[in-house]
Amino acid sequence: SDVNIYGKRLDEYIRTNQNKVMLLLDGLDEFDGDITENTRDNVLSQIMGEDKFKECVVIIATRPWRADKISNIDQFKKKFTFISIEGFGKEHQHEYANKFFCKDPDKAKSIQHFLEEDEEGGGVFSKIMAPYPIYMAMLCHMWQDDSVREQVEKLQTVSQLLNLVGN
Repeated sequence: SDVNIYGKRLDEYIRTNQNKVMLLLDGLDEFDGDITENTRDNVLSQIMGEDKFKECVVIIATRPWRADKISNIDQFKKKFTFISIEGFGKEHQHEYANKFFCKDPDKAKSIQHFLEEDEEGGGVFSKIMAPYPIYMAMLCHMWQDDSVREQVEKLQTVSQLLNLVGN
C-alpha cells in the first residue's frame, strides 16, 4: 500500500483495514508463552483466538515440532489449516552445497560429509539446520573459512553454533 505506518498507528491501521491486511507471523516455535491463554497482554493468543483482527488473513509460520503441538489443540484445529512445506531434503542440500561451492568442489564434499556424519551421530545439524535453506546458507558461509569450519565441526548443539556466529 502507499500508506506508511509507524509505531502506535499500526494497531489502529490494522483494526480499521482488516480486509486489506494479511498478518504474517513467523517464529511461533520461539514464543514461550501460552498461546491458549487469552489475556489482555497476549496479543498472539488474541489473534489466534480470533478476538483481535478477526477479518485479517493470518499466516503463522513455525517449525514442525510446534505445529504438531498446535494442531492437536481443539480450538486451533477447527480454525486453522495446517500446511507443511517440504522439499529441501538431502539431495537439495547436496545440490545447494555444490552450487554454493561451485569453484571449490572439495568444500562442497566436505560439508556434505560433515552432515552425513552428523546424522549418524544424532543429527543436530543435519536434522535441525540443513533442512532449512536459510540455515544451510549459514552453514555454507561458515564453511568457507577453514578456521571457522574447524570450530563448527567440534560443536554439538545449535546454541553453540549461534554463539559462534554472535562472536
